[in-house]
Amino acid sequence: MRSLEFLIIFTVAVIIAGINIKSIWHGIVMLLGLFAPFIVGAALAFAINIMMSYLERHIFRNRYTKNNRYLQRVRRPVSMVLAILVWIAIIVLIFSFGIPQLGKATGRLVSNIQMGMPILADWLENTVLKNSPETWQKIEPFFESSLDRLDWNAILNTVTGFLKNGVTSAMSSTMNTVWSIAGRLATSVAEAIIALVFACYLLAKKEKYSAQVRKLLRAFLPEKVVTKALGVSRLCYTTFSRFVTGQCLEACILGTIFFVILSVGGFPYAPLIAVFIGFTALIPIFGAFIGCIVGAFLILTENPLKALIFIIIFLVVQQIEGNLIYPRVVGGSIGLPGIWTLVAVTVGGSLFGIIGMLIFIPLSSVFYKLLRSEVNRRIRKKEEQNQKNREKEEELHKETVKTEKSLNE
Repeated sequence: MRSLEFLIIFTVAVIIAGINIKSIWHGIVMLLGLFAPFIVGAALAFAINIMMSYLERHIFRNRYTKNNRYLQRVRRPVSMVLAILVWIAIIVLIFSFGIPQLGKATGRLVSNIQMGMPILADWLENTVLKNSPETWQKIEPFFESSLDRLDWNAILNTVTGFLKNGVTSAMSSTMNTVWSIAGRLATSVAEAIIALVFACYLLAKKEKYSAQVRKLLRAFLPEKVVTKALGVSRLCYTTFSRFVTGQCLEACILGTIFFVILSVGGFPYAPLIAVFIGFTALIPIFGAFIGCIVGAFLILTENPLKALIFIIIFLVVQQIEGNLIYPRVVGGSIGLPGIWTLVAVTVGGSLFGIIGMLIFIPLSSVFYKLLRSEVNRRIRKKEEQNQKNREKEEELHKETVKTEKSLNE
């Protein structure tokens, strides 16, 4: 009866959820918005913890410092501050390389467009109009009829009304926009500060909070479920940390390789292209090719021949990176076959964009490892059961033979 009651309640809940799916989704989005600073803080804590744990292991827990009481007392705050400074330095370095080069590339592109417009106009005048006068004869009546159909009085009244009322409404709209942007900026800054403070709180006493969560789980859940949940959480942490570490290291190596090659070869915008390729290389499969397209376009504004050479260099480096660097640096840290990596990138990008691509790969790896472990466990269980059945059949066969022999005697 208890199982039947649970099944009925579960069925009713699923039906109600299906009917009110839009309201439920709206509530989930609103709830995520309320807890957004803490979610961002947890993500920051995870990213900072990777660097902080590395510093704690290699600086404060080596054979020279592990017995020093003073260093052990300050290892956590010092490691946390150093990890935050390292991440800030990486971000500042990327922007210091990228922003000036991006501004230069944008200015160069605008200059090329301005220089190309008179050339295009001359080409149209000298080629189309002179060589194809019949084309202009077909187009000219259209323009003349269009000009004749224009209501100049209505246009004049519209311009006058805009001059009377448009300036005031434009100023009012501008002020509202400024206040809205200022409010959003202040809210974003406040949420960023809250997220950073929350991340520091989590990192300062992460062992204590971890013990409290385990104690809470053991208080309300069976021991078997708690063991399984803790195992899954450890697998998630290991997979995500290895993925982030491997992808960041691989992106740095790839960006450095392109920076050296482009600088030695005299290619324009070498720092910007190297930074962009390194950043997009965080996205497996598609990322580096996005950087290649943008880099080729930037070089094309300066030198089309070098743009073609850059594409050839990119394809060669991509082959070396895919067959030598990536397997050694990242290796089996993800543990996800190539076809499932492609599926994870596609689905994650469709749902949540670039963030979805980055999250779905390690998440799919965790699911794949759990599924593989469960499949292997079930196969082993069936094999053991089959082995037991064969042993029972052999024993039964021996007993039958023994009985028949006794009856014959």
